[in-house]
This record gives sequence, structure tokens and C-alpha cells, in this order.
Amino acid sequence: MSSIFSVKINEKALHELEASVKWYEEELPGLGERFFVAVREKIRLIVKGPYLYKSLNEKYRQAVLADFPFVIVYWINEQQQIIIISAIFHTSRRPNKRIRK
Repeated sequence: MSSIFSVKINEKALHELEASVKWYEEELPGLGERFFVAVREKIRLIVKGPYLYKSLNEKYRQAVLADFPFVIVYWINEQQQIIIISAIFHTSRRPNKRIRK
């Protein structure tokens, strides 16, 4: 039995994504687009198998991007069949900041 989840990206995570895309694009034209595609693909994989990624605690999970030093932190609302992306952050950031709302 497979469940189909929808995705919601919270405002903070969306801001983090937009700022990172902009930074990469300023560093090297086209790199921002590559980063965005990598994030979009990882989110697609999270939707296909949300329980496959590392659990941080009872609520949150994280998925690491392969080609960029970034982590996507999310939680699963099983009742509503929705995955909520809480943070998209660079791995150099302190772990205790990654899941603040």
C-alpha cells in the first residue's frame, strides 16, 4: 500500500531556498538553477519515500542533497497526508537552528 503525500514548504524554508539559489547564481551563472533542480529532485524523492530518510527526533527527518552541502528538514502529517518542509539549510549551520519555526 503506498500513500500519496502533498508537500508544503513553510515560509522560512522558502526564504532559505530563494536566498541560496540567489547566492549560487551570483557565484556562477547557472549554478543557482542547478541547486534549485537538486532541491526539487530531493523533495520529489522525499514524497516517494518519506520514511526512508534519517529521523532527527520523534517529529523531524532530514534528507541530505548529494551535490550541494545542504539538508532538507521535514515532518510528516500522516492524517492530512502532507509533508511539511521546515528548513533548507547549509550543513555548516548549527544543528539546533535547523528546525526552529
